[in-house]
Amino acid sequence: MFHNLFLERVFVKKIKRPTHNNVFFMSALKRNLLSIFCWTSITCFSQIDENKADVRNYEFKTINLSAASEIKLALPVSTIEVHDVRFDTSCLGIHPVAQSQRLYMIRFKNSLPDEIKDFFYSLADSMIPGNPELHCFIKKLMLTDYIDANNIDKQKASSKTYDADIKSGVLFTAEFYSKLENDYIPLCRVDTVIIGSKDVNKAGGIYISDALIGSLKKVSKLNWEKIKQDKRLKVEEINSYYNKRFDLPILNTAPVKGLYLNFKDFLNNMPSNSEFTVDKNQRGDFLYVKNEKNEEMLFTDLWGYCDGKDIYIYSASNYFKLQRTGNSFKVYGAKDFTAHRNLRLNMRLTDLISPNSSYSKGSTQNKYSLVKNFFQLDMDTGELY
Repeated sequence: MFHNLFLERVFVKKIKRPTHNNVFFMSALKRNLLSIFCWTSITCFSQIDENKADVRNYEFKTINLSAASEIKLALPVSTIEVHDVRFDTSCLGIHPVAQSQRLYMIRFKNSLPDEIKDFFYSLADSMIPGNPELHCFIKKLMLTDYIDANNIDKQKASSKTYDADIKSGVLFTAEFYSKLENDYIPLCRVDTVIIGSKDVNKAGGIYISDALIGSLKKVSKLNWEKIKQDKRLKVEEINSYYNKRFDLPILNTAPVKGLYLNFKDFLNNMPSNSEFTVDKNQRGDFLYVKNEKNEEMLFTDLWGYCDGKDIYIYSASNYFKLQRTGNSFKVYGAKDFTAHRNLRLNMRLTDLISPNSSYSKGSTQNKYSLVKNFFQLDMDTGELY
């Protein structure tokens, strides 16, 4: 139905993280110092009380779109309408508050359709009565500080610096139609990513503004006379198309116990019915599946699992519970680890004086800990942002 929609894509591939299932905990006692240094055993994968990290416990952070008064685009339309057909309409993104168990969600002061509609009007040169209406359907608008810049087309992204792998920005997908009387004509689809060095708390409005400006520029360059000859769609077809995206078994049926080997299994609510157990301890989370010999084997090649009630996603070598918000999910969990060096038992006093020496480095070991925060689940890709 929509095969002739213009498609502009900037791909963001899966962020690959190192996994570390073995974490070392050592203690060392050093004499002849002003005081005794006592290194006690501390869990690196300590389970922060996830039960208190509830998506119902949230506060809002309001952002504004950046003005673009110098930009005026010629649009042969009479009016502009914006429709919010995102999976999660509760917010625009999550305000980064490291290690917080309270959810800080970003939103506009007014509704998303009203804010974007007003912004589009500020870009339009003029409205011409009697011309077709322009309708924009927002399918994805997700602010995040976890975009892998290495996997983005750098010529299409807005950032000019790529010194770090992970960037902040917005994931944006929208489809535009021309409406004449009761018929809709597909114009174009914009599927893009805008990234930068400032976090979404500081620059969220700028990222969204850049995405909106780029999308309306694309619309303004279309051959409107040629478009009039394209196939037209009825309002019933438009409604059916956008309602169908929410017709997913995981959203409409009770979760089934089992293992989700991939994201598709999760969406279809069709997990593997393998017998499994999950061991959550101070070293991490470990899922075991019984083989033909009834032996428990460690299993990590999966997207997540359901215990018959709650759904857990596998990330950073741990399992984190998904919490539903609208037609999507949020999670209090982690995407990666932080690392620092810890003393080994054979560490000597002289090693403290020259900690960067080769011997000193050999007498220490890496210690890893989870970086926890709230994340959004991208219902199109299964990634956390």
